[in-house]
Amino acid sequence: MKDLVSVIITTYNSSNRIKECLTSVINQTYKNIEILVYDDCSHDDTVKEIYNVLDSAKINFLVQRGAKNFGGPAKGRNWGCANANGDYICFLDADDTWSVNKVAFQLNIMKSKDLSISSTNAVIINGEQFPLISGYISLYKIICRNRLILSSVMIKKSIIKNLPYIFNEDTRFISVEDYDLFLRLSILKNNLYVIPDRLTNYLVLEDSISHKDIKDNELKRLYVLKKLKVNDIIQYFWKWMVIVSYKIKYSCSI
Repeated sequence: MKDLVSVIITTYNSSNRIKECLTSVINQTYKNIEILVYDDCSHDDTVKEIYNVLDSAKINFLVQRGAKNFGGPAKGRNWGCANANGDYICFLDADDTWSVNKVAFQLNIMKSKDLSISSTNAVIINGEQFPLISGYISLYKIICRNRLILSSVMIKKSIIKNLPYIFNEDTRFISVEDYDLFLRLSILKNNLYVIPDRLTNYLVLEDSISHKDIKDNELKRLYVLKKLKVNDIIQYFWKWMVIVSYKIKYSCSI
């Protein structure tokens, strides 16, 4: 039996983009996939478009609409993780899409290297291309900068099911909840691995949460680092070196 892959998609007012996003999942060469979509109380036709696409597709799916707008993707992603039946979980934002062989290629790498979590590189649309990176990413590199694009991430469900929480729903973590998760998983000795191939299409929107205010998001990363619990003295020292550099760069208090 092939491993089941659960794809968690969070949406908000994405009626003009959600069809392309869902279609890129439905058209994957790897077919043992389920889709879980959480809509954060959109006031456009997003939910209608979701059902238009999924009702005609030969794929298992579950759709949930939030009772009220949360303002960020953490709640929806947590709902998806709680309801996922898959052995592996992928995340995909409604603005983004995948190459047709993304799941098959990534799952093969995950299993051949016995990985718990991996990401791919991405084609950046409407923005400057990120430099290609590949291989294992250490905690020290993650502390300096988030190296993983969540829409490209595949994670073994077994490593998150016993976490106290997966995505932090504190509103102070909005736009950096994925960074917080990657840090905590890295501390728990999970090897984070980046596949060099650009298998994800990552759309940069001017009005997106993560791009409205770059400085604000940088300071949110500072907040995440301050809250991060590390026991290793070298890791602790490195964490505070990075925090101090943020303070100098943005002239902010700690």
